[in-house]
Amino acid sequence: MASLNKKVSPSNVNLPNDLVLNILSRLPVKSLKRFSCVQKSWANLLEDPHFVDIYYENLTSKTRDSCLLLNQHVPNTVESYLFLLFGERYENRVKFDWPSPFHEDNESVIVVGSCVNGTICLQQVSMIDTTTSIKVLLWTPKTKEFKVVPPSLTAEPELQFQITITGFGYDHVTDDYKLIQNVLVHALNNDYAEVNPPLPGQFWQIYSVKSNCWRNLDLEMTCDVFPQPVGLAVYLNGVCHWLACEDHNQEPYDTDVLLVSFDMSSEMFVTTPISRYNHHDFCDRYLVVLKESVAVISMFENNNCFDVSILGEAGVEESWVKLFTVGLPTCVDHPIGAGKNGDIFFRKYDGELVWYDFSSKTIKEIAIKGEFCYSQTVML
Repeated sequence: MASLNKKVSPSNVNLPNDLVLNILSRLPVKSLKRFSCVQKSWANLLEDPHFVDIYYENLTSKTRDSCLLLNQHVPNTVESYLFLLFGERYENRVKFDWPSPFHEDNESVIVVGSCVNGTICLQQVSMIDTTTSIKVLLWTPKTKEFKVVPPSLTAEPELQFQITITGFGYDHVTDDYKLIQNVLVHALNNDYAEVNPPLPGQFWQIYSVKSNCWRNLDLEMTCDVFPQPVGLAVYLNGVCHWLACEDHNQEPYDTDVLLVSFDMSSEMFVTTPISRYNHHDFCDRYLVVLKESVAVISMFENNNCFDVSILGEAGVEESWVKLFTVGLPTCVDHPIGAGKNGDIFFRKYDGELVWYDFSSKTIKEIAIKGEFCYSQTVML
């Protein structure tokens, strides 16, 4: 009888090449790049058209997502609606009631980032005097439980605060849910600056559900955030990711855009430059999660198409991998979310909603009509 302690070396194991490729094609990009050190030929697999086709097939072979939360704002009114979408073609629709703090006023309510363990972050922004007022709720649609997040700042008559929540996520080390936000500070008159210490310009704060309070973070994060986080922030495996830029005057379609990745446990961040495109190509970017990886959708107005690129390793620009380019009908405006199996949802210019089915590589309509000025989908 052979010894149970006998070591088996890799040279003694001969697996068919097709089986090896099939196994590798089911890995996230980060793992695939990490395992490339095992065998030299694996290092350039994502440049092999045959392997990319296998990877694409596995990306789209999963069962369709069970349900989506659709948030829609009605133009020329203060009304917003929540719907639960489910079914093979998302043909089933159930209207959701807003949690009680938003029953009377649900204007401009958005979902920040991703759904985290069944809970989502709802945010409503308005201006009161010189300060940005934010009403924030953590809400679990399944149980209808919610928690009102206390404000982080008190109004000061000579200062203006611009607050942007950039991420909502879970800290697995302390078993805690957290929010991170950016605060821009402006003096409303020159006299204030002459008699007071210099303003910080911007600073970062973090909220803990367990402590139910905000605290300042000591972060040297000089990049600027975009004031509207819809489509620009996601959460994955303990890390919040959002798009930012070096120049406050830039937009998400400019070339010098960064991905910020903030670890909810260590409360540290890294930035990853996003691959540049030619300046003459108008490129708008959105963040989604595909196949347990952070992905950027880059939409090109001139070419009427979009690219999907997956991040291999945070902080490494060269780890971005472009999976494919898809042509779009001229009626498609912009993406509004993505599902776990790779479906990407779009809003058309006429307000109707469609989704790109990766299995059939076609654009399909969702059974929702209407002239909505704003739409957002979130996986539950």
